[in-house]
Amino acid sequence: MRRLIESPAQAPAEEQVDYRFRDITVTRKYRDILSREIPGLANNPAYWRMYHQLVYRNWKDHETGLQLLPHGLIAEIEHADDENFVLDEHYRGKAFVDRFSADTGINIDLTDHVYHPDPNRRKVRCVRSFALRSCVWDAITDERARDRSNSELVWLHTGNKYLRKHTVELRRYDTAAADARFNANTSHQSAMLIDYLNNLDSHRFTGILKHLPEAYAAAKGLSDYANQNYILDSIHDQPKPFYHPVDRTMRIYAVGQSFNRLQRDLRKIVTQDWITGDLRSAQLAINATIWGIPEINEYLRSGGKPWIDLCDHMALKPTGDNKAIIKTAVYSLGYGMGNDNCCKQLGESFPSGTKAFDRFTSHPIINSLLMARSRQLRKINDKLNCGGIDAYGKFIPLEYHYVKNCTGQECEYSNNRSVLACISQSYEMKLLEPVIHEALRVQHDERGFAITSWLHDGFCFCPYGSRDKDAIMERLATLVKRQADDLGIYTSLEYS
Repeated sequence: MRRLIESPAQAPAEEQVDYRFRDITVTRKYRDILSREIPGLANNPAYWRMYHQLVYRNWKDHETGLQLLPHGLIAEIEHADDENFVLDEHYRGKAFVDRFSADTGINIDLTDHVYHPDPNRRKVRCVRSFALRSCVWDAITDERARDRSNSELVWLHTGNKYLRKHTVELRRYDTAAADARFNANTSHQSAMLIDYLNNLDSHRFTGILKHLPEAYAAAKGLSDYANQNYILDSIHDQPKPFYHPVDRTMRIYAVGQSFNRLQRDLRKIVTQDWITGDLRSAQLAINATIWGIPEINEYLRSGGKPWIDLCDHMALKPTGDNKAIIKTAVYSLGYGMGNDNCCKQLGESFPSGTKAFDRFTSHPIINSLLMARSRQLRKINDKLNCGGIDAYGKFIPLEYHYVKNCTGQECEYSNNRSVLACISQSYEMKLLEPVIHEALRVQHDERGFAITSWLHDGFCFCPYGSRDKDAIMERLATLVKRQADDLGIYTSLEYS
């Protein structure tokens, strides 16, 4: 797979935007409507990819909620068929967008690219809006409500008929995309896990297809319906996820639109035949130990339920959605998110983000977490340390970069918060590593099991035989508890 290179000034987080364009299936009726109503698409693959991006791919800016359209992504849309194309500072993506609008009549309103000396404040272009004729929007609505099982499917970009054998080609494509992300910095543990997951037999994932109709029906009531529907379509075309490493963290991510990207309730529907295990209060427990917060350790050791207690503190009912809001806020702070950004994040769920943040941080658990985080950042910044050590004894160096602002003044920035997050995330892998080794040990045993999904601090697995389910669950819980005790981390494996 051709790798696009772009400067930090235009690049959002790599795991946030997928620059590859894997074709998707649609009904023939729908594509015929598009060809008739938007003749400017014609036989131009780049224009079909741009339409695909606008209507289906929902990568959003965290602050504004607008759809991300960085110039590297525009370059992939325009030049995905050109293996010799190399992205550099001379590429002007806006020119392609203007040609697309002129030829198709789909006017796209873009925000400006904003340069800032602080990489965290640089802004890529986003789509404010785009205009489609009402008949096209009607066709999109009908398409999302269709019954795929009774429709002739074709590929959106080409119009060629979809055949189930094409799933093999998609798996090869996703495999190549995952393999392209490996480099010398990929940890042994991440590589071991990825190798295991990517080499699982694909038949272990075909069973989730029978649950797609139920998931499609459940998705209709969601605010993120369009994006969730698109992910379900992608699962239909190729259900097996392939994983890749990410620089500077031991976390692994699934390529493209896999069931891992579904909202929690939809993911549970699709994976209902599997058993899900999660580390209890994972990052809170990890940080309480490695940052030295005795009051949180004692709270967890005595059986405290942080998500319920924090929901009560925020005057929220302890529903699954509300606990997810609280977990996201706690984990974001634990990974180094600044107070301003966390305030904005809470503002998405509360009428007043500022008041909600003040209330949130007034809880003793969060107050202790923030004070300990400040100590850890000072420790990472200390000239005697200049970095930190992860769960495997690997030193993660503190790095500085210097950028000139618009006045020519040189500004200094460090990766101290990234170091903080990478250390915490390495303990997720350390805690669950016994599960990986056990899966490798029994992968050819008729009474073994397969890890079918990896979610950083949790996983799904499928026993080879249903009679062995309880025994495997107990064995894995024991292995994780033993590892947690050895590390002095007050967590355990919970099943749902």
